[in-house]
Amino acid sequence: MLSSTDLRERRLMQLEICHLVLLSCALAARCAEVVMPVFSNYVMPCNISELPQPPDRELFLWFQDSQLIRAVNPFLLAHGEIEFRQLTPSAAGVYLCCYGGAGMRWCADEIHLRVLSECHDSTRRVSP
Repeated sequence: MLSSTDLRERRLMQLEICHLVLLSCALAARCAEVVMPVFSNYVMPCNISELPQPPDRELFLWFQDSQLIRAVNPFLLAHGEIEFRQLTPSAAGVYLCCYGGAGMRWCADEIHLRVLSECHDSTRRVSP
């Protein structure tokens, strides 16, 4: 019989495999939804193919739920990716990456990020 720690590790591994399948689907079918378990690590890509090489990190604009994410640029990876460590439900939302500064010459497809906890889905709304 497996201990509770072994069961938890096995469940986390299954969730990671599930994430890889969803991510493969997103890449192959141009899906815009990514589902991640709470407290996992995730690198959100900026899928703009026309980026100059090397891209200027100062010209990326990231939006979450239509709001500009300020001060993210110093933390972007080489191609404008956002690295999330230990995702929390507050990270859930609709993300959009654009490039070109205020002119926003290019924008990628929206990414709908859902963060699932063991007990509930962070996108589910509870009425008072």
